[in-house]
Amino acid sequence: MTVWGFLSDIHGNLPALDRALAQCSDWGVERYAFLGDFLGRGDPNGVIERVRDLGEVVITGNRDIDWADRVSAESRDYVSGLPRRAICDGFVVAHGDPKLDRPLNVNDLRRGAPKTFDEMHGLGVRLFLFGHTHYARTWTKRGRDQPLELSSSSRLELASLAAEAVAIVNVGTTGLPFPGKGPASFVILDSGAAGYVEHLKID
Repeated sequence: MTVWGFLSDIHGNLPALDRALAQCSDWGVERYAFLGDFLGRGDPNGVIERVRDLGEVVITGNRDIDWADRVSAESRDYVSGLPRRAICDGFVVAHGDPKLDRPLNVNDLRRGAPKTFDEMHGLGVRLFLFGHTHYARTWTKRGRDQPLELSSSSRLELASLAAEAVAIVNVGTTGLPFPGKGPASFVILDSGAAGYVEHLKID
């Protein structure tokens, strides 16, 4: 069993990131995945330092590309070298921006996620995590032509997925919550055989 912490859309908010990391530690998180949009007002260089030190899986976001000329040369070089997608431990991550990943993005989710479903099956994974919209939610999809089903719970037991089904998780935002989209949050994943994925509010 491995406990992962997923954080996205920090937008330079180092105090929020530190609060989230403290809560991750309380939940026994052992490995971290950071899903992009690290840069923004506040302390983006401090955010990059934390991400670089802790992140086992780190991908870029659209804000990281847009703001790369507003941070230190070291931070700019780091974000410029990040991949747009990563696969690890049975999951795939992308930021969610259509400009960064053609199959795995929020536009496809609005269409019912047929390309996302095909891509996940092609990659041999059943869990996709992303950010971008700052709106923490979880869906399941039982087949390519089946509708997305929005979960009413903050926790999804992965063993409950049907044989061909996939789970699609927006981890929300660590540092920049938007009105009407819920509080700042992060996600933990227990990747064991009887694992689960769960959204947690940042206190």
